[in-house]
Amino acid sequence: MIGHRLYLLRKAAGLSQAELGDMLSVSHHTICSYEKDKSDPSDATKVWLARHFQTTVDYLVGLSDEPHPGTAAPSGHLLPIPESLTEEQCIMVRDYAAFLAERNG
Repeated sequence: MIGHRLYLLRKAAGLSQAELGDMLSVSHHTICSYEKDKSDPSDATKVWLARHFQTTVDYLVGLSDEPHPGTAAPSGHLLPIPESLTEEQCIMVRDYAAFLAERNG
């Protein structure tokens, strides 16, 4: 489960496997292995990934389908995201909301 989600998060962040590997001090082959679910990152690495991609370890390992739980809209309400969106589309919505927030200063 972590493989596909790590792939989506990495791509949404515009990182190559080599770039993410450099951040973690591992080879791009290791990142590839994580993404293909051929090996599992250590718990410490999962925590680092969750923090870096501003998500939760629960999302990374498949215990939650919400990459960013509790993300509140300016009114204090949760931003409703249609259930029909894919994980990748949910990440795109989050990224666009962050872009708008940054643009509005």
